[in-house]
Amino acid sequence: MKINLLKNRFLETIYTEQNLAKYTWFGVGGNAEFLYIPEKERSIENLLKNKPNDCNVFTIGSGSNLLVRDKGISGITLITNKLNKISIDQDGIITAKCGAIDAEVARFARDHNRTGLEFLIGIPGTIGGGIKMNSGAFGSEFKDVVIDVKAINHHGE
Repeated sequence: MKINLLKNRFLETIYTEQNLAKYTWFGVGGNAEFLYIPEKERSIENLLKNKPNDCNVFTIGSGSNLLVRDKGISGITLITNKLNKISIDQDGIITAKCGAIDAEVARFARDHNRTGLEFLIGIPGTIGGGIKMNSGAFGSEFKDVVIDVKAINHHGE
């Protein structure tokens, strides 16, 4: 892999050989070849547009229910936990970024007198992972409450 390409372009935000144990709920795991923890979606787009084509990307939300092997992860490990903004619009529609913790979204809904998201309190993890897996609890699933999803593909589009 063209390590200098990533290190030179993203010097302040790409870390090499970082232990992933501190990013998982179980506290175990090997190193990430490259670790990237963006604070804005635009940063993810930029990284994905500029990464070498042969570079794998592995995304982690909050690291719940995740075991990382001792040999670690090759390529870029993208951790989305800083993309965690939750908001509500004038029509009462809640928007949550991919790194928002499910239980925090449930509490946000409760605090804004919105119903239907109570089931999120029983799901460990983040909104992004929940949507990808259609997580559910207490008889409800993400498919029951999601209105729209904005995503970035592996080409940064």
